[in-house]
Amino acid sequence: MKIKTLSDYTIAYNSIKKEAKEADKRLRIAVLRSFTCEALEKLLMVDVYESGFICEFFYGGYNQYAQEVLDTSSALYDFKPDITLFLINIEDLNGQVFDASRIAIPVDIDKVRESIVEMTNLISNYRALVKGAIIVNNFVKPNFISSTYHDAMYTYGFGNLVQQANHELIKSIQELDSVFVLDLEGIVNKMGRDNIYDEKQWYLSRNPYNTSFYIELSQSLAGLINAIHNRRKKCIVLDLDNTLWHGVIGEDGLTGIEVCAGYADFQKQLLLWKNSGILLAINSKNNYEDAIEVFEKHPDMVLKKSDFAFFAINWNDKALNMRLIADELNIGVDSLVFIDDSVYECEYVKSECPDVYVVQLDGNYVSYAEIARNLPLVNFVFLSEEDKTRTRLYKEEMDRKILLSASSNLESYLESLGTELTIKPVDYITIARAAQLTQKTNQFNLTTRRYTADELEKKREAGYLIYTIGVTDKFGDSGITGLVIIDASSEAKNVWKIDNFLLSCRVMGRDIEKGMWAFVAGKAGENGISIIKGEYLPTMKNKPVENLLPSLGFTEVNGCLQYDVSTEYNCPCYIGIKE
Repeated sequence: MKIKTLSDYTIAYNSIKKEAKEADKRLRIAVLRSFTCEALEKLLMVDVYESGFICEFFYGGYNQYAQEVLDTSSALYDFKPDITLFLINIEDLNGQVFDASRIAIPVDIDKVRESIVEMTNLISNYRALVKGAIIVNNFVKPNFISSTYHDAMYTYGFGNLVQQANHELIKSIQELDSVFVLDLEGIVNKMGRDNIYDEKQWYLSRNPYNTSFYIELSQSLAGLINAIHNRRKKCIVLDLDNTLWHGVIGEDGLTGIEVCAGYADFQKQLLLWKNSGILLAINSKNNYEDAIEVFEKHPDMVLKKSDFAFFAINWNDKALNMRLIADELNIGVDSLVFIDDSVYECEYVKSECPDVYVVQLDGNYVSYAEIARNLPLVNFVFLSEEDKTRTRLYKEEMDRKILLSASSNLESYLESLGTELTIKPVDYITIARAAQLTQKTNQFNLTTRRYTADELEKKREAGYLIYTIGVTDKFGDSGITGLVIIDASSEAKNVWKIDNFLLSCRVMGRDIEKGMWAFVAGKAGENGISIIKGEYLPTMKNKPVENLLPSLGFTEVNGCLQYDVSTEYNCPCYIGIKE
């Protein structure tokens, strides 16, 4: 993958400034900091633009982050940020603890803990006043402090104090909604302290870092922002020969191919992504039996046949196979990442499937694991139970398709599934999954309104009713795959309004929506509701729900779609509901 230079960023930034339109989705980012970091702005503008956002920035005064937060009449609150970055050096929290002249003087860890508590209390107060996500960096040892052998041996050594401070920070942050940690320590360790600090800039402008650091920081921040918004690819599609192993199975045979340490580590990283909810698929020009034998019999393979959701192993062109994979998994082509070692195949897929993110391997297999670690739009901050079992869930869906093809008609197929819905109000355990569904569901999504967990919690506090829908049948548990959000604070006490009504693509085509609506209509009647209003907000991808509301019994009244609760709506007999 191409490494961007400052020149690349400058060209891209100038292009964005010229081409940005008023209709582009805006992301307001406030930067509250204890050091000079304006160099970040142009870089982050470019990296976030690649994910579909135009950034607008607010910079607080140098080392004035506390004052900015405490002054509720400040320009910060007028800015109404979607993202707030707290970029704070640890020495600015407690200068006495991190005094460069202190040598071998024990410091009570309680003093460090008190500083962290003060900072998190400040962030907690700010959290109560703003809607957007908050990102705070963890800490690194100040550059002006030299390392000594003595310090490394004692808990009061500078490096050990920083580690304890980071531990306290994580414990405190976990208690706050929609507050996330930027791994600044990890960035510094990755790049090397001697490679990132700029003493001249520090003394001239209190900017401690050089350009290469800010490029890495920008890319890490952009990735974290994408993860917060659940802008994640759904499937990594892989070639086989000289991609997952060294050699050509059709020529070298099972004993002739190699899975050396570099390829094994590459597979381990792919397995990590798979276990976090990313599907794996194969797109290879090979004989199916030869290729599958490697997964079943080669002793050095990390990835097994069961780790893959779909195999497109044939002699078709790879662009055709990409569309086949997307269709079979019922996801968009733009949800795919394709990894291959062939220049020709990569360029062909790029030209025929421009929405696919293509990664060409260069033959240097020692770098493959790092490439897999740094794939864009696959990292995450939320991990649900559904994510952990996603490959199994898709395989169960394949079994359903086999049953459907063998059934005489649709109704007999649906009856044979034995579908049961578990519908419950969202709670502190399921709210992250509910937010994830609003972010990731595109096809069966009535309004495509996207929410964070914090935003859903605020809606619940405002009187909205939010229900998650779990789906099980004879093939297994599909997990929480549906969501209903009802505005119960409408203009009239006897009126509800559907804020959103959505289903994961995995459970489409099984009449789940009919069971969901029977539940909603029943709850409305129990609560004395006469009218339920709804709306369909069309997008490029949610065509499948264009006629959903009329099919459920909504009619147009004075230009508004609404449902008369007195109308009896029965749940299909082949769908059970429990609360």
